[in-house]
Amino acid sequence: MFASSAVAQTGYYICRFGHTGGYACGTVAGSNYIANITLPSEPGGGIRQVGPLACVTAVQNGGQSQPGDSGGPWFLNNTAYGIHSAGDGSTISCFSQVNNALSRFGLKLWAG
Repeated sequence: MFASSAVAQTGYYICRFGHTGGYACGTVAGSNYIANITLPSEPGGGIRQVGPLACVTAVQNGGQSQPGDSGGPWFLNNTAYGIHSAGDGSTISCFSQVNNALSRFGLKLWAG
């Protein structure tokens, strides 16, 4: 459970959990990336730009994100930082800042 949310800044050490890739941690490399996401389920395929995203490199404890990890949390201790969005399966994993998502949809973090 998360007690708070915050913006992940360049240099922060944070962790993620994904359904497929499991638990891993790394250092935020930057926060204004735009990712081109391929959507094979659309008729004829398709590419969409998603962003801005914060991205993590040098992930430890199990490697990079995998297909199926989207929507998983990025966090450290009880602070939520992001929602997993993309990765290249090799060196980069990216997430949407959780505060951007909360603000966009008029939501608040519930800390039950």
